[in-house]
Amino acid sequence: MELTRINKKWVRINFSDDFSWDKVNAVKKIPGREYKPDTENWHVPLNTRENATHFLRFCNQFGVDQLPNQIEKMIKELREEFRKEEEREQANRTLATGATSNLDRVYGTAKGMQLREYQRAAVEYIEKNKRAIIGDEQGLGKAQPLDAKLLTPNGWQKMGEIEVDDEVIGRDGSPTKVTGVYPQGKKEIYEVTFSHGASTRACGEHLWHVQTNNGKRRGYHKVKTTEELIDDLRYGGKNNQSKWFAPLIEEPVRFEEDEEYKIDPYALGLLIGDGSLREEHISFSSGDEDLIENLEIALPQKANLTHISEYDYSISYGQKTEENIVQTALRKNDLLKNSEHKFIPDKFKYGTPETRIAVLQGLFDTDGSVQGSGVVFSSASHQLSKDVQEVVRSLGGTASLHTCEATYTYDGEKKQGQERHRVYAKLPLDMEPFQLERKKEKLENPQGAPCRTIKSIEKVGKKEAQCISVEAEDSLYVTDDYVVTHNTVEAIGAVQHLDAYPVLCVVPAAVRSHWEKEWKTWVSRRAVKTIKSGKHTDFRGSINIVTYSLVYKFTDKFKKKDFQAIIADESHKLKNSSTKRASAVKEIARANGGIPYRMLLTGTPVINQPSEIINQLKILGVFKDVFGGWMQFTDRYCLPPDAPVLMSNLKEKEISKVEEGDKVIGWREQEGNKNRKMTEETVIGNYRREAELIEATLENGQTIRCTPDHNWLSGRGRFGVSNRSQKWTNVPSKTKFSSKLSFLFRTNNEANTETKDYKKGYLIGAYRGDGWLSKKTIETEKIWRDKPNTSYNKYTSGIATEDEKIIDRCEEYLQEFEVPYGRRERKDGLHEINNNSEEAFNFFTSDQNKSGDWYSGFLAGLYDTDGSGNFICQYKKHNSSTRKITEEAFQALEFEDYEKRSNGIRIGNGRNSLIRFYQKTDPALRRKIKSYVLGSGGRFFSDDPEVVDVKEIGKQKVHSIETTSGNYVAYGLASKNCDRKDSQFGQWDISGASNLDELYDRLTGNCYVRRNKDQEDILEELPAKQRSVVELEIDNRSKYNDVEENLADHLREKYKEDDDFAEQIDHLSEPLKEAHKERHAEAKVRRAMNAEHLVKINELRQVTSEGKYKEAKKWIRNFRETGEPLLLFAHYKETTQKLADEFDCPKITGDVGSDRRGEIVEEFQNGDHDLLVLNIEAGGVGITLTEASNVAFVEIPWTWAETVQAEDRTHRIGQEEAVNIYFLLAEDTIDEWMWELVSKKKMITDVVNKGISSEEVEQKSIEGGIAEKVMEKYDI
Repeated sequence: MELTRINKKWVRINFSDDFSWDKVNAVKKIPGREYKPDTENWHVPLNTRENATHFLRFCNQFGVDQLPNQIEKMIKELREEFRKEEEREQANRTLATGATSNLDRVYGTAKGMQLREYQRAAVEYIEKNKRAIIGDEQGLGKAQPLDAKLLTPNGWQKMGEIEVDDEVIGRDGSPTKVTGVYPQGKKEIYEVTFSHGASTRACGEHLWHVQTNNGKRRGYHKVKTTEELIDDLRYGGKNNQSKWFAPLIEEPVRFEEDEEYKIDPYALGLLIGDGSLREEHISFSSGDEDLIENLEIALPQKANLTHISEYDYSISYGQKTEENIVQTALRKNDLLKNSEHKFIPDKFKYGTPETRIAVLQGLFDTDGSVQGSGVVFSSASHQLSKDVQEVVRSLGGTASLHTCEATYTYDGEKKQGQERHRVYAKLPLDMEPFQLERKKEKLENPQGAPCRTIKSIEKVGKKEAQCISVEAEDSLYVTDDYVVTHNTVEAIGAVQHLDAYPVLCVVPAAVRSHWEKEWKTWVSRRAVKTIKSGKHTDFRGSINIVTYSLVYKFTDKFKKKDFQAIIADESHKLKNSSTKRASAVKEIARANGGIPYRMLLTGTPVINQPSEIINQLKILGVFKDVFGGWMQFTDRYCLPPDAPVLMSNLKEKEISKVEEGDKVIGWREQEGNKNRKMTEETVIGNYRREAELIEATLENGQTIRCTPDHNWLSGRGRFGVSNRSQKWTNVPSKTKFSSKLSFLFRTNNEANTETKDYKKGYLIGAYRGDGWLSKKTIETEKIWRDKPNTSYNKYTSGIATEDEKIIDRCEEYLQEFEVPYGRRERKDGLHEINNNSEEAFNFFTSDQNKSGDWYSGFLAGLYDTDGSGNFICQYKKHNSSTRKITEEAFQALEFEDYEKRSNGIRIGNGRNSLIRFYQKTDPALRRKIKSYVLGSGGRFFSDDPEVVDVKEIGKQKVHSIETTSGNYVAYGLASKNCDRKDSQFGQWDISGASNLDELYDRLTGNCYVRRNKDQEDILEELPAKQRSVVELEIDNRSKYNDVEENLADHLREKYKEDDDFAEQIDHLSEPLKEAHKERHAEAKVRRAMNAEHLVKINELRQVTSEGKYKEAKKWIRNFRETGEPLLLFAHYKETTQKLADEFDCPKITGDVGSDRRGEIVEEFQNGDHDLLVLNIEAGGVGITLTEASNVAFVEIPWTWAETVQAEDRTHRIGQEEAVNIYFLLAEDTIDEWMWELVSKKKMITDVVNKGISSEEVEQKSIEGGIAEKVMEKYDI
């Protein structure tokens, strides 16, 4: 093995006579390595610490004891370079994640304006590194003293004893797992006392889930810290009432169940209450016959109740020789005691809710009395009274305990009696405190659920404290006595401090006016120029603000201006390198040697997967230096499944499933002029073997996977014309990176033709195209008989066309819907179906369920009967309703490039639009579209992608197909037959993630500023944020079930189990079997995923939104009565508009202009509106709405990043109140699945964006997750 230095960062490896596959496979583990087939050498980059480490491991593995001098020197230099780099990164990391800055102030800001210390740290970071992504998060913590008691499924446990994975009781009464334990050191501790006597202790920052009297009636809450509550406990005024209500547990606590009880819990309550329990005898005293009867029923079958005096009854059991199980049960629970020492045994006190209620009913039937809608329980036993109080609270009720000295009069003299303890109890509305009917009748109707107020908060000194986090959605748990607890400025400051003018700010249109305001507030002496249209000509401002929608129009002009800084707000919008705005920003940033200072602002640089940050790093200009380029980044941080061949029906099929005899799209050169024409070709072979693979990355982000010798059409000429610059080439060794591959098709998945909605839509479309429908009333005159004249309805409907395929499809669908019809072939050669019946008329005129499938079928039927080329619905022939439905269908299918013309509707621009239309609708007549493609030349796209990168990925099973023309279309690219059996196509998926902790460290060490919400020293003044779920019923359950079942049918059809799968993996070891099973399950979901799947999910969301709208309106209306401002976020534009109209309030959507948007924000901040409706995408970024501290999501965002972005319109600096977030979820619908999946999805973004541990990251798309949920529910 020969090692040679190429240059400062590259080494050449030549195995010569020392070749082995072990060495080859070891080299392949080095990120970025390249194989040079012409010289049979490997080139290995040593430009990163990771690569150098891999190289040295390789040398050690194969016994290279002494490196050549040149390489030894190179490694030594690199080690020194890497050491300095690590020191620099560590210093950066401290600045990027901490709150301490060496800058005393930021210079040049307007008078009185100064940055906080953590913001100054960001400015210092930018001053030092010149390039940065700024993505600070906001938040706060909470803590309780170590001796505070927490309720667990096994009873009470001290806070200091709680560990991760322990279980505590949540607000809903069920166990919730502890996910984190955080010691806080010594904290000032406060005693918080409630009405009814309950109390607990907490630190000043502890979060409380509280309500005002007004909010309690309407079900709204706030989150306040202990310190916030101290000075705001009462309303003041004459009554000085307590202001804040603390929540009770919502459901009875469910402890771990004990073994079967030997005595009935109700009987036990009766005996504890009015029993005399002694070792020598057990008796019961009462003059209430109903009570005696209840006791007899509740006691064991052989128990005897013997009347021994006026009010006394002895209790025995069976024969004298038998064990008295009543006495035994009482003895085992240590209850054979005097009345002042009575108590409720733990196994009953912490029993099931049913057990606890029964014990209370026994106690209240004996020693309880009615007081209004509550109960007063009296006992000589202080312990028993405390136990009753605890049981009531554990059931979600309130109970206060009072002790008094009892007195009585004897012979006219007042005497001191035994001390009595009284419990004033109120149970939840659905719980009956008595079994005795006479007491039930006295109980007044309750005026509301039990509640308690915060009575006082007093400081008790400093103590060691800690806080915990729990899995419960509302983050609440039960503590003592059943108490339930709970970037812009940095960029501006950096530019001003560094005097980096002129500066270009590229921002979303939604926040343009916000940036204008901020610049004028912080920097008073600079000219701010805002570019508001494509005709703008004045670029002389020190500060230039342009929106993403306009930046690409001024690329050339901006490139000529000597900018010293560029700021891109919400930079995650630049993640796709193929968009015009991303390309423009990258070009501007690199112009004139590169803009010195570059700042990207986003709280979510990664929304779904690490690859999304690549283009942002390229704009900063640090991607290659830090990560070594695309290959090395994806090798380290992205993981890999199989890809598409274009069939003759213009649908795609995985190459491994293409069979001999299948028809595919190919092309041939025409005789004479050599022009290429699209043709339908036959597959004459599909070959499989193992081979080495490479992956080529194209400039549009697409990747292709093939063998090194696979041929693609390359060059810059028009596809339809033979051109010398175009030729067949294989990617790795001959194609220069300036070459382009010929891009033929951009394809989508097929329509879902198996649903009833599709079929009914097709019939309606076809009949509107070439059919007829009428209803006539016929008057009949009776001449020969003496009877009155009568009338009847005559129904006529049908369809006639020359295309038998249309009639065949209509006949099939009519049969399925059991619609009467007749079929014939007319003399004029047309095929006809007639439906002259009332049933048929009603079928065609009934209300239509216009789902995505219905619209897809409608367009297919209308195009079959009235489509020509890329025109549909010719206006001269159709009425306005048909045209209206056609336009609705295009919009519903998100087919944006249709065009209304005077003679009909044009299906987009060119052949690609027509192909997309076909794949979304699937008409019966394929000839109309195929004739538009086959036999024609030309290419559908002019943006042929360049090959920008290539890497080897090792040996895998590969497929190659052979066609009659010697070519076919794969990945939408022009592909040639291999030399029989040599080719592989498999789509490379970079949606995975790996080595995320390392990625976070590399980012913060080089270009990423991130301070998280758990860093209390950074944002101590920011109030808490509390999320909670509001469950709503839907009023269209039947429709929802139909749509959900439709989705399930679609998934069932798309997935067919591999019968031989178990046999295929039977020979593998158990670990490998499990791995294959897991991948098989993932593939099951992938096979079911396509465009129709997404349309159906979207349809399910829309039906859910419709169903919960009435309940949501009621909730909003009730909330509005509290008088507190509220932000309402919705996903669908229609929902946003409906809400704004319903409540007569302003809205912020994508069609609201920037100026008006700024006016709305200012009006809201000034208190002119108490309600603002926002579209999640348009209103969820870049604006400040701190006037509100309440946010409600009427519809769930697709990603966790969108959720947080929307929440933080109000949860940001300037907010003084705790922020309450409400998610209005429809019960038993897709809402609940989405909430679960979106909450989990936050984990992968948290690793990169926030630096949390990546051990439990779940990589799953929301759409795939919903598919799994449906498959699981319907056992698919």
